Amino acid sequence: MAVRHLRRPLIAALVAALVMLALGYAATRGEVRNAAFGRRLEDGAPIAWQLLGLRSGDPTVRVEAFRRLAAMRGPRIASMLPGLLRDPSPAVRQPALEMAAEVGTPRLTPALVGLLTGGSPTERQLAASALAKAGDPRAFPALRRALDDPAQPVREEAARALGALGNREAIPRLIGMVHGGGPGVVPAAVALGELRATEAVPELIRGRVPGGDLVWWRLEPLAEIGGPVAGEFLCRQAAAGRTNAQSALASHPERSAGALVSWLERPGASAQMRRRCAELLGRARTREAVPGLVRLLREGTAEEAQVAALSLGQIGDPKAVAPLMAILRDESAEARRRAVCARALAELGYEPALEPARKLLRDRDSTVAGDGALAVAKLVGSEALAELKPLLPATGPGRASFLKALGTTGNPGAVPILVSSLPGPYRDGYAVLRALGDMRCPESEAALVAIITDPTWRPWVREEATQRLQASAASAAEALYRAAVARGDDTVQRAAVQALRKVGDRPRLTDVLVRLTARWLSSAGPGGRPRPSNLKVDIPLIDDVWRHGDPLPPRTALALCRWRRAWWPGVPAVQTAMAVSSVGPLALPGGGPLPPPAAARPVPRPGS
Repeated sequence: MAVRHLRRPLIAALVAALVMLALGYAATRGEVRNAAFGRRLEDGAPIAWQLLGLRSGDPTVRVEAFRRLAAMRGPRIASMLPGLLRDPSPAVRQPALEMAAEVGTPRLTPALVGLLTGGSPTERQLAASALAKAGDPRAFPALRRALDDPAQPVREEAARALGALGNREAIPRLIGMVHGGGPGVVPAAVALGELRATEAVPELIRGRVPGGDLVWWRLEPLAEIGGPVAGEFLCRQAAAGRTNAQSALASHPERSAGALVSWLERPGASAQMRRRCAELLGRARTREAVPGLVRLLREGTAEEAQVAALSLGQIGDPKAVAPLMAILRDESAEARRRAVCARALAELGYEPALEPARKLLRDRDSTVAGDGALAVAKLVGSEALAELKPLLPATGPGRASFLKALGTTGNPGAVPILVSSLPGPYRDGYAVLRALGDMRCPESEAALVAIITDPTWRPWVREEATQRLQASAASAAEALYRAAVARGDDTVQRAAVQALRKVGDRPRLTDVLVRLTARWLSSAGPGGRPRPSNLKVDIPLIDDVWRHGDPLPPRTALALCRWRRAWWPGVPAVQTAMAVSSVGPLALPGGGPLPPPAAARPVPRPGS
């Protein structure tokens, strides 16, 4: 009887023990599986392991798998994003939102709108940014509602998105944000400028700080909107010496052309303001400015006449030919005034100006002779080299114009002359490199490649040659790649990256980027921070890698991102998630452990 009473508890205990053993085995097996999966990730296994990780029940594994897929930049990542944006774990949704902001496809709009209305503040901010990149009008109502979001960063991002997407229905609300002031006023003003909201001009003009100074961030939107009222206001501020207003006018001169023409002909305007107006009107190619520029050419000072003549050449109006020729043929006029008229007529392609321009080549003023050389080179072309070569001055301010004229001829025979003139003053060296870049012939490209790959040249010469080679055809990519592999010089490798990217040679581009990353990481200073010697060049190049989507191995991408974050913690988009991911120590492409990321603290940008 007693045995019968004990049978049920014993059976229950046995069943419980079996269940616990089963659960323990499953948990142990799951831990082993996750640990094995982590090792597979760390070893850089094929994409199948990352795809398997997205199905894991562990959010940490899903996050790690997604980050590594993002580093690979595989084509399948965009198709995975809708499901990842609906993941129950915030740790998965946030990096997915950051990648959505880079991908920018309308197919993500429903999921992004859902997060914009129901996510956390960080998720709502990232969703607004991703919707701006997606460019889907279906998001307009949700973004307009987000202008009243309780979180300030969400309101600011929604304002930026509405401006970038061109939703004019948001203009009244954006004007209200500008009128109310506060932290969100800057994105609202920028959005009004992008929307070309003329109704916002009065509110933007009234924007002043208590001390009475003009608020700088209102000037750029006013220049972008343009029109008579905004243009007149900006011209008044520029005439008063406000450099921010001058910069704003220079950003969109064609939208304030009417006000600039008025100030060009205004009697009370200063000589500096007239020169500035003449320059901007030439850049905007405003034909209505021709009468005022002709008057300035005849009656202004030598400096004003020079700017007016060059602007007339840029505008290209045939009405300017007669007054320009009249001054060029007038022997009693100032030689410099006649020389700039010759350059303007050359820009217009007016061949009767050739003979008067040739007379200027032997002027004792080297500046006058240089302007004449530019006119002759423009009108004659490659055959002008034989005429200009014997007249090249040994020194003087006009030598740079002569060197530029040699490049304008486009004659390959000018390349040796230009290269032999390079070891000189900065002004002459800059003119030589600019001329070589403008020629765009195989001989000039070979000369630029030789300068880039020769470490005996001064650093600024090699850097400038790299910049000038970008504007040329990319047939030099092969030579730069060979030099980058052979020498490993930073300047050569940067030039090779630009050339290979232009021709689309992705395998070699990857090879050079891996080598360049290894050099950057191996030269890092204490705490993993990069040395400041080449930051002004290196940091923009690294950002270009992300912007262009250059092919990088996952481990190199993570290492490069950490190096970038060590200099500036605010790395945008998915790079931030990759930089702070807990992937453990990574081996560098050149060997050695990866330096740990620096503490996230603000560091001044180069040149700030």
